[in-house]
Amino acid sequence: MREVAVYLFAEETGNEATRKLYKERITRNTRTLYNIGQGEWDSENYLGHALTTYVNLYDFAKDPEVKSYAKSALDWLLTSGALKYWRGGFGGPSKRDYSEG
Repeated sequence: MREVAVYLFAEETGNEATRKLYKERITRNTRTLYNIGQGEWDSENYLGHALTTYVNLYDFAKDPEVKSYAKSALDWLLTSGALKYWRGGFGGPSKRDYSEG
């Protein structure tokens, strides 16, 4: 969430050095989704937070390449959510253990 907020702010204010740095981070994060998933937690708790973040990036980014990364992230997040969603909740494996089996 932080990377997207900083990127959009830097883009809007013309801070080119920060914009480029955070563009690289967004690029890395999006590629990571396709390589290993959501990383630390593959959890329904984080899906909504990540989803709304990338919706903002897609809506407000001016750089077409960054907009395409946002779309790629949204595609992955929505596909992941659709595959795991079952009867009002997530099913299947999750990287977070709530110890409630």
